[in-house]
Amino acid sequence: MLSIIVCSRNGRLPQEQVDNIEATVGCDHELVIIDNSRNEYTIFSAYNEGVRRAKGEVLCFRHDDIMHRSEGWGQVACDLLQDETIGLVGVGGSHFMPSAPAYWSQSPYLSIYNIDNDNGTLREKDIDLYYRDGVADVVAVDGQLFFIPRRLFDRISFDEQTYEAWHGYDMDISLQVQALGLRAVVTRRMLNEHRWSESKWNDPATMEPLYRASVRFYDKWRDHLPMARGIDKPQFELDQLNELWRGYANHQNIRRSKPYKLGQKLLSPLKLLK
Repeated sequence: MLSIIVCSRNGRLPQEQVDNIEATVGCDHELVIIDNSRNEYTIFSAYNEGVRRAKGEVLCFRHDDIMHRSEGWGQVACDLLQDETIGLVGVGGSHFMPSAPAYWSQSPYLSIYNIDNDNGTLREKDIDLYYRDGVADVVAVDGQLFFIPRRLFDRISFDEQTYEAWHGYDMDISLQVQALGLRAVVTRRMLNEHRWSESKWNDPATMEPLYRASVRFYDKWRDHLPMARGIDKPQFELDQLNELWRGYANHQNIRRSKPYKLGQKLLSPLKLLK
């Protein structure tokens, strides 16, 4: 059985989503809704609570803002996890993570197949350069939808101690699975509509927590980075990319430092004289 775990901001899933799941999942399943209407959970603690409540052999972790656009997506994931080398199945992810703070979607090497619903404007993302037979190995997956066998949670969990709030859980659990010697993969055999606004990438309220999560991810996993999966690129190209990323990270650290910010304030009156 598939256990579909959702952390719900409103305490329940809209009936539209419940009906959509029932019509498309394609396998025996249960819904495990974690009521976060009082903001008692982080995504880490909510998902850990979902694991404790779930009864299925395969666990699905799902955002509360997606609609499924393909038939049998639950069965697709369960079938892929019959391969004992695979420990995680997602719908989008990064093939390279550098030895520097970075969020998975910043990578130039991505495999993603989904529809973004940006306030009613639909945009299909179909980046499939690295799929082979509809499946691609990745380093880290997108958290909108992913699947992990229940048995692995004897050895892994969502890290409530290292991270905070809502970011980093997808990258971290991806590396936890791979630390067990298993593969993280993404598939284009299921299509979802994700209700997400691209304008959030320009919102400091969104980007600052992502940055903090990226720093904590790097601090935790630095001995395993850089890491590449599912791409056939020359090592010198990956080395150059990693050095560029490290340079960018150093630049960001300088711009976020107290001396830099103080200098900006001290120099700001001089700009008015120009």
